[in-house]
Amino acid sequence: MRVLKQTGNLRWLLPELHPVWQYTLAFAFTTAALAIAMLLPYNETNPVLTFFLVAAAAAAWVGGGTAGVFSCFLVLTEGDYFLLRPRFSFGIAYTGDRVELLNAVAACLIAVFITTKLRNALRNNIELLEQEQAASSAVLEAQRRERELLQKEEAARLQAERNATQLTAILENMNEHRLSRSEPAASQCADFAQGSRSLRLGGQSGTGG
Repeated sequence: MRVLKQTGNLRWLLPELHPVWQYTLAFAFTTAALAIAMLLPYNETNPVLTFFLVAAAAAAWVGGGTAGVFSCFLVLTEGDYFLLRPRFSFGIAYTGDRVELLNAVAACLIAVFITTKLRNALRNNIELLEQEQAASSAVLEAQRRERELLQKEEAARLQAERNATQLTAILENMNEHRLSRSEPAASQCADFAQGSRSLRLGGQSGTGG
């Protein structure tokens, strides 16, 4: 039960989403990072592209590696169009901005790779815990069935003993009843035999006289 509770607490960390929702969330995370970055002044000392790192990692966590790579592609296009000079156009005027954007995309890809590895490791651990819980449940079920079988066997044995006791009592009652009926018949036979003998003796005495 403890293992089941642990897996239930961890499973919500790995949402199973439809691919459409995965890419939708990746777009939402990256766009939110862009909105935050646009509120801040862009300069060399204020690396606003760092917000995209968090967005790419979040996209990889909820949607896997493909959603994370999609977020990195959005970082490349949105950062170029909305943040780097000249703004609202594709094309980077300064080499330093180009290098910073490429560094940001590379950092996002690394974050996606690490996040995907962590996500897969957590999923494997959860699956192992669920397998252990299933095996434990199977053992407990086998033990429960064994106890039920032993209880049924014990109940059958007790019932057989009760039946044997009842049968013995019935046979004893039948024997007692048979004996009680046979005793008067035996006494009647004895009386009849004695009477016949008396008559025979009386007849012999009469004949002799």
